[in-house]
Amino acid sequence: MTLYIITAVSLCIASVLAFAVAPPEKFLGESSRLIYIHVPLAFSAVLSFILSGVFSARYLVSPREMDEIHFHNAAVLGIFFTVLTAVTGAAWAHIAWGVWWNWDPRETSILFLLAVYSAYFALASSTGGRSARYRASYLLFAAAVMPFFVFVAPRIYPSLHPDTLINAKRTVKLIGSMRLALFVSMASYALLTLSLFDFANRVSLLERKSSQGE
Repeated sequence: MTLYIITAVSLCIASVLAFAVAPPEKFLGESSRLIYIHVPLAFSAVLSFILSGVFSARYLVSPREMDEIHFHNAAVLGIFFTVLTAVTGAAWAHIAWGVWWNWDPRETSILFLLAVYSAYFALASSTGGRSARYRASYLLFAAAVMPFFVFVAPRIYPSLHPDTLINAKRTVKLIGSMRLALFVSMASYALLTLSLFDFANRVSLLERKSSQGE
């Protein structure tokens, strides 16, 4: 419960910083405030996939029911946040570029990432939830290739996306209050990820206990 309260408070603080304290970026205008949603969502997706990989590795070393629950729910959260990242990114692209989708390297790489993790759910469906070691092995592989699609592939080719944190050309600049709002938003979304992860695990455990008791 404490985690949920801290998460709620941090999200409120992040919202105030993003929409009341930080000024709009001079090139992007008010649409730049989407950065406080879009980037944290992407960060939450990465965090979820990392959690999935960690618990997959733990399960392969020493199979435990809770680790199976953990790696599956983390993968579900990862897909959830990735879809939201794609949706908010498309909305931002429509505002900034006039099109919802233009196959920018970052947009294309997120589709590949979705395909990689969607294959996991196809695997889980085909095995009826069995063969947990196969699913854990696949998620460990997915977690290993995930950084390529998130951090490497989008930077191989020129992109219209502004890189707000590491940008040699400095086409988009974040002043102090904007950076503070972004980092607080990322931290609050990380807490949101952990809260949803904890809640999903509790529900899954209750469902398993209920089914075993029948």
